[in-house]
Order: sequence, then structure tokens, then C-alpha cells
Amino acid sequence: MALSLAILVFLAGFQLLSAANLTATHDEEAGITHLAVTDAEAGRQYLIYRSSEPLTAEDFDQADVVATGETAEITANANGTFHYALASTDELGRKLHFEDAVSVVETDRTPPPPPEPVLRYENGAPILEWIGPTLENPAGIRRYRIYRTDNEGQPSVLLAEIKKARTPEQNYRDETWGDSVTYYTVTAVDRSGLESTHSTVLAARKAPDLGLPDGNLVSTNPALATSKMYPIPGETVRFTATISNYGAVASKPCRATVTCNEEILLDTTLPALEANTSHTIAWERNITQPGEYETVIQIDSENQSGDWKPENNKLIFRAAAAKRDIYFLWYGEVPHLPYSNTSQCIPESIPECHRRGAYAMRGVGISEKTAEDAYDAFPAMGYDGFSVDEIFRFEGPAPHLAEILPGFRERHPETLVCVWTIGTQAAPEIVQLVKDGVIDFLLFEVYVKPGEDTAPLRKAIENFRSYGIIDHCIMGLVTDQTWSNWASPEVQRDSILEQMRLVRQLAPESPGFAFWSANTQPGVAEAVDEECYRLFLKISN
Repeated sequence: MALSLAILVFLAGFQLLSAANLTATHDEEAGITHLAVTDAEAGRQYLIYRSSEPLTAEDFDQADVVATGETAEITANANGTFHYALASTDELGRKLHFEDAVSVVETDRTPPPPPEPVLRYENGAPILEWIGPTLENPAGIRRYRIYRTDNEGQPSVLLAEIKKARTPEQNYRDETWGDSVTYYTVTAVDRSGLESTHSTVLAARKAPDLGLPDGNLVSTNPALATSKMYPIPGETVRFTATISNYGAVASKPCRATVTCNEEILLDTTLPALEANTSHTIAWERNITQPGEYETVIQIDSENQSGDWKPENNKLIFRAAAAKRDIYFLWYGEVPHLPYSNTSQCIPESIPECHRRGAYAMRGVGISEKTAEDAYDAFPAMGYDGFSVDEIFRFEGPAPHLAEILPGFRERHPETLVCVWTIGTQAAPEIVQLVKDGVIDFLLFEVYVKPGEDTAPLRKAIENFRSYGIIDHCIMGLVTDQTWSNWASPEVQRDSILEQMRLVRQLAPESPGFAFWSANTQPGVAEAVDEECYRLFLKISN
């Protein structure tokens, strides 16, 4: 009897220690449920489950885990009563243990996100297509509404309401549109009846619609491409432009011309284009002098194709030529930066770099055992070169590179080879590789914080001038929000721009700038990118 009583006391004590409670309160105006764990036990990890069905100790683990920890905020995605369960594990994640369950009436106040439709034509009728929610459907989308108007800028009228398809591919075909331009938007409706904002407006027209997307730079116009972003005198640069028919009816053959400084670079006949088809024209320009220039593409100036809006058949875009090869190199993704012409990027960005005539570089990690196969593998991926990161900090990489890079250069003479070095000096082996033409350019990481003395920049310039390789050295710049003297993006931006102007003044032979940051703030990268263009192309030329 005494033993049984002792066991009961032990079990009661264990239950008291491990029992925790879950409270749930719902803010009806905001549509948010606030969850809190009380009587939590130290050393336990808490999980919160959610379901539209009541949860018990026997079936709670069949529901979805929506939060971990002792507090959580859950945004309601439907109207009605929802059930939450609290479970815990020990600090090693073992022995899932049911703690408590609670129910709460929730009000959905958050509309679903709008669809992102695209337009195509089939047999003369417009078809709107978009991708629906995932199988989990977290926004609770149930239906879509299609709106239409024949007057741009005027309120649209509900044309149709369709159920969400079982597959991700959603579409609507309009068989009742007229001969004028028709404007469409699509909205999503969730299980609570809340409707999203309208999607972007899509314009459909029956007449042919020949044209190019907007964008006055190759880098900002996806229909344009070039073989080199900043060619130098004596080079011939190639351009292409892809002209599309955005109308439902086929166009007629018409004339397309390309001129630059009143020189006709191309005069050709554009074939008839069916709906949603394209044709690419190509031309070359021989660079005779550096500087900016404009190129004019004119499509169907005589309106032979019956284009519905002939005023959009003329595109003027800017390009620039440099006095010598220049590199605006960024460590990271730069498709949104219009002037960058070199990027240490991921493979998915290589085609975009090449479209804009930029160099795609592969980053090579820091190691004393930098493998030759890492270099040998990259040409098949389409990279134009690679950069080795931060080699001066270590004793091993410099002689190792001196051993393997000459052989690589012999096998891949057209490949760009770049090396980042820390501080104001470079290892002797690296300097010699630059002099021998094995390394194309050397990047100096001399990072000066806002308000600090620029003496390190001056020292680095003095050193790479003394090495006799100043025309192959590029100063690296950085902004870092974790710096102790961080003030604001504006202060960082102004500090970097000031450093760039100083370097350009002291080392005009340097072929560009490099930039790195793990947490670049809005506006900083854009300002640096624009300043690169201004310093090397706009002012000097």
C-alpha cells in the first residue's frame, strides 16, 4: 500500500511538472489569433498544432504544426471555429507529449494575393493564363473573377467567375471580345469571400501589334542583346532585337530599319508574324571612338502591317563605348543594375549576363587546396571566368596558384582570371602572375568605413603602382550594416562615392571598380553602379 501510494505521488508530481496550458485569444478586427503557453517547463520544446477539427491527445499529431515556442500569432485564413493543440518534447526532440487543447472562433480579414496572369491568343481569341496556389493553398483561394473593359483607365465590369482548377494551371478564354482593344484584370476570392486586389492590366487587340518592350538600355530591355556591353575602338559589336506581334491577327510583311548617327546599320523586311510570334533582327556596329551613342529601331514606318498603335514602333536605346576594357564587377546578383558589366554570379544568371554583353564570373572558395578540377569544370557551365577570393590572408594559396594557374591559362587562354587580395599589398607570386598575363586583374579589398582616414586606399594605389601593374588592379568597395559606426544607407552611399572619386583621381589607369556587400541597403548598390558609369564613360568620354 505504501509503495502504491508512493508511485501515485511520483506520477502526480511528474504530471504537475510537465503540464502546460495553451491560451488563445482572437483579435477580430485584425484577424489574428494570439497564442501563449503558460506553466511552461524549462528544457522542453513546445509545438502548436492547428486544425478545423477538434484535437485530442490521440490525434493531435495528425494536424499541421503552425508554430514553435511559447508564443505565436496566427493570421486567420477562414471564418469559423479552429482548434489548437499544444505538445512538447524534451530538449533533444524526443517523446512527443500532448499538453493541452483549445478552440477559438476566428475571422478572416486578409484577402488572398492577386493572380499574375499572362495573355496569349488561340484561333483569334485571347486566353488569360496564370498559376494557381500550391496544393496546400495557404491563402484558401476558391474562385477567380475576370474583369473586362474596352476603355483604358475606366472601371471594368465583371465578365466571369470561375472555380479554382484542380491543377496549378488556371486559364480563361474570352469568346465575346470585340474589335477594339480590350483590357482585362483577374482577382482571387478566398473561402471567406474576401477578394484580392486586381492583377496587372492585360491589353488584347485583334489588329497586329508589332513592337519591342520599353527600355532605353540593352540591360533594361529584355528584347535586346549585345555581344559586349562596353566595346573599345577597333572592335565590332553585335546587337539583336526581338520584335513580337502582341495582337491576335497576323501582321503583313513590313520594313524594319536600324540607324545610328544617321548611318543605316540594317534595312530589312520583317516577315508576316502570327499572333504571339517573334522575329529577331541582327546588326553590327564597328566602334571607331569611345563615348555614348543612340541607336534607333524603326518598325513598319509606312504602317503596311495595319498595326493598331504605330506610335510604339520606334525604339531609341543608348549604348556606350569605352577607351579601353573596363570592369564594373559585383560579388553577387546584379540583373537589376543597369550598368554592371561583370558579375560573380550563380549559374542561373549566366544567360542574363550574356544577353546584356556582360561577363559571368564563377567564385572559387578559399582553400590551400584549390582544386584544378574546380577551374576545369566551369567552361561547360558557360562562365566567362572565375575569381579566387581572399588569398593574401593565407600563406598557402599564393604559391599554390602560382603552380596551377599558368597551366590553366594555357588551356583556356580566353578565360578571365581574377583574384581578390586582402589589404594594401599583394603576395609576390600573385604580382608576378599578373605581370605574366596569367591573372587578368587583381582586386584589392581595402575597406574604409565612413569617416575613417583614406590612407589605406592611397597606400594600396601606391603599392600597385610600384608593382607596375596599376592597369590591372581594381579597388574593391564594401558597405556593411554590422559596422560599429553604421549610421544610415545615405552615409554609406556618400562614403563609397567619395572613395570612388578619390581612386579615380589617383589611379586613372585602373580599369574599374569592384563591390561587395552581404547586406547592401536600398539605393546604395544603384548609386555605386551609376557612379561607375559616370566616372568611366560619361565624364571621361
